[in-house]
Amino acid sequence: MTRLWFDPVPIWMSASTCRQVSSVGEAARMLVEEWPDEFQASDKHTEAKKACLAALKGKGDIETAREAFVEAAREAGLLEE
Repeated sequence: MTRLWFDPVPIWMSASTCRQVSSVGEAARMLVEEWPDEFQASDKHTEAKKACLAALKGKGDIETAREAFVEAAREAGLLEE
């Protein structure tokens, strides 16, 4: 899988487990396979998946994908701010 690196995003999988997501490929996989069920149909989740897929296909920007991923993570309560 293509990685397309970006500045790490700390994602809290649980109260004691933080994962550093640092690539478009990793973000896309997390959005598809590990996202909380109650947020999988949200607009921000959908936009993040689209942005990551576009970047992986070379039709989108890496930073746009990262920003969309951060917004979806914020909505799902996976960021500590």
